[in-house]
Amino acid sequence: MRELTVFEMQNVAGSGFFDTIGGMFLGGAAGCLSTAMKWATIGGQAGGILGLSILTSAVYGVAGLVFGATFGAIDGMVNGYDYALERFNNVMDQLYDMGTPLPA
Repeated sequence: MRELTVFEMQNVAGSGFFDTIGGMFLGGAAGCLSTAMKWATIGGQAGGILGLSILTSAVYGVAGLVFGATFGAIDGMVNGYDYALERFNNVMDQLYDMGTPLPA
């Protein structure tokens, strides 16, 4: 009887499924936070002549939440849990450090 490789053990145990689901969740959360902040800032700066920067910031923020969560979840699903966790940690580090620019 031979030893199984790590890839074979993941497939036998079914952990690849939870790796994908965890990656989707973390990727969606990271994408939601970073995209909403970026788009809300861009919307606030592009208020226009009428001075509606608060409204455009709110619209861009909500759109950023939707698009960021969607594309972040897809990114986490494709790249896996480890990459999504690293990405989420980077976003959270930059979120609480007010001296750094908005997360990428």
